[in-house]
Amino acid sequence: MFFTIAKSPHTELTEQHQIGDWTICTDRGWKASRSATGLVLEKGLLDTDCVITCDGHDWQIHTKVLRRFPLWCSESGDFVSNLVVAEKRIDNPHQLSYHNGKPLVKHRHSPHWLMPAHNKTLSRQQVEEKICDNLVRQTESLRAVLPDHDLPVIAPISKGVDCALVRAALDYCGVPYSSQKISVKSIDKDKVGDREHLWGYRQMMDEGQPHIQATGYFGDARLFRHFPYLVGFMRKWNIDLAEEFDKAGHTYMRNTFDRNFRHKLSNMHDTEDMTKTLIDQMINDFQIWHIDDCLTWTPLADIEIMRLGLSIDPDTALDQILHAGLSKSLIKRLSPRRLDEIQKNHNGNQPV
Repeated sequence: MFFTIAKSPHTELTEQHQIGDWTICTDRGWKASRSATGLVLEKGLLDTDCVITCDGHDWQIHTKVLRRFPLWCSESGDFVSNLVVAEKRIDNPHQLSYHNGKPLVKHRHSPHWLMPAHNKTLSRQQVEEKICDNLVRQTESLRAVLPDHDLPVIAPISKGVDCALVRAALDYCGVPYSSQKISVKSIDKDKVGDREHLWGYRQMMDEGQPHIQATGYFGDARLFRHFPYLVGFMRKWNIDLAEEFDKAGHTYMRNTFDRNFRHKLSNMHDTEDMTKTLIDQMINDFQIWHIDDCLTWTPLADIEIMRLGLSIDPDTALDQILHAGLSKSLIKRLSPRRLDEIQKNHNGNQPV
């Protein structure tokens, strides 16, 4: 679901659509239609979607709910892309369009429903039940649209807890899928190159055929295991992550914490409203979206799951941060055999 909208073609993207002043370049897999009012380009699966409309002079970019991809624009507005970094980053949940010769950013506050209801803390049982219900609902929605797309579902075995959780949801709902090890074949990197914001594609499989790839992306961020998001949030309970890891000894997340985060703690500072800061970070944490003929299904990116994560109690939060305990409990509820697929250390990280 890559695109550029510019006054000249962008050579990194293979599909080109010329209309009036603009050339819209995309990856493969978009549906294009033309009428007297202009060009419409569409691509998506469930809530991960994009619709671009252009009449030759003005254009708009539409997405459901919140964008699942980043967006950059030149100062003049004559170049916009979710592949190439330009001068201005358009943060979520803001919308971008071009009208009467200039770019227009519609600034919107984060939807109020992102905030936990009345800062209410839910019990572990409540959180588990609600997240399980959410995953089942999303999986049933996927099942309902599979005939429209007529694509096989592939759910790679990455040995990670998030991938195991997604596979468990598919198992529970009886959605058929095939499995391969994630290391069998990686996605063609020619399009994404070494761009830092496209890191996720280096871990995706490329089966060389159109398919839906069920992924565990966003699990760390939305299910309360991404350390940079959690320091200030945990401090409201007077919980020091370094102390807790030292007390816990060897845990699922310990080696990742020591390797990538422990030394950064001294530079992490609280903000006036840590919950709002955390939400802003989460909704602008773009990890994966569709590429060419591979549609990605990323159920852990769901906004309701994020909101539930912000409602957990301190004991559940700490168990999740140290052991991925909440994620493992969810897998046990949905398809316990997937617990056997999880590696001992997060991302396979060895001790420092």
